[in-house]
Amino acid sequence: MRRVLVAAAGVAVVLVVSGSSSGAAGTDWKHLRYMIYEIQDELITTDGSWENADVVRPVQPGQKPPLPPPPYDTRVKLARIWAPHCLSGRQTVSMTKTFQAPGHPFSGNLYLDPTFGFPRPIHSVSVMVNGRPIGHLGDITSGKTAQSISAPLTPEALTAFHYGLNRLTIRVDKAALKKGEACNNPNRSIGIVSMLSLRFEPDLEALPSDKGRVQAVRSAAGKVVSALGTIRFVNHGPSGSAGGKLIFRIQGSSFVQTAWTPTTLQVSPPFHDCTGSGTGVAVQGIITCQYSDFPAGLKESIFVISGGRLTPNFPPDATTRLDVDWQIIPAGYETNAANDSYSHEFLICGPTAKDPACANAK
Repeated sequence: MRRVLVAAAGVAVVLVVSGSSSGAAGTDWKHLRYMIYEIQDELITTDGSWENADVVRPVQPGQKPPLPPPPYDTRVKLARIWAPHCLSGRQTVSMTKTFQAPGHPFSGNLYLDPTFGFPRPIHSVSVMVNGRPIGHLGDITSGKTAQSISAPLTPEALTAFHYGLNRLTIRVDKAALKKGEACNNPNRSIGIVSMLSLRFEPDLEALPSDKGRVQAVRSAAGKVVSALGTIRFVNHGPSGSAGGKLIFRIQGSSFVQTAWTPTTLQVSPPFHDCTGSGTGVAVQGIITCQYSDFPAGLKESIFVISGGRLTPNFPPDATTRLDVDWQIIPAGYETNAANDSYSHEFLICGPTAKDPACANAK
């Protein structure tokens, strides 16, 4: 919709959200065990929830898996895992974990250690997301090559992730053991301990109004100045935003009375739970709405009516202002916070105001 001026009989602020949102089947991002919602990080760790895997119980009392490098959060579990049966002969195992992701990560890091102790009978380890490689460890049986992985994901690896359900696979090729040698003993445990840390950062933009920054209007004491139009937002990615908030502000200057109330807001997904109400002269009103899911590439538009009533003592030769601005703020980080807000000023000119800015006022 285009922004146009309208007359109204009262003062109101109305937001009607249009457009659609294709959430990941209504994913409750706030309560995913592996998502640190406050910073929009995910930590996918090896634990007892993996397919075709069991937790490797330590033979040596008190033995614990090493902690990966930061960020590690104690809210997630971390354990060594292996196939349900460790064979003495050469063995290839594939262990998998499915998880939700709000799109491509902005950055990520892979930590992986394939055994505890020595010797380390591992020919190779491959880590894949949705069938695409994101990490690899070569033969470590000699003990003379890199024994673990701790590295950032490459730009190409980051594109292996997609919005919605993802599948992480760790595939290990184990060498045959010596005759009579057990997989696990007080000096060694064969099993993968791994953490995939992912950071999601969207680029949410409040798109400019098609009326620009300033719009001049003519009005008189006791009259209502109202504006009808659309504010628009887009997520340029690379990541989706699992949640955040929309803030809409309305502020009248001298001689302008404004009013706002959540009963005038009609919202639809991804926006919900709007709050804020009040009235006054030369005050700022704030309406805050939450949103739950804003994938990369999504565009949302919000139909807005905002306005103010001029007080009876507004001089006919004076000017005043009614300002509105809107901002979308994701939880966690974003790639470009400079473009997440926009503002529009209504310059209100009295019937005889001579200010040059009022020359084209209607």
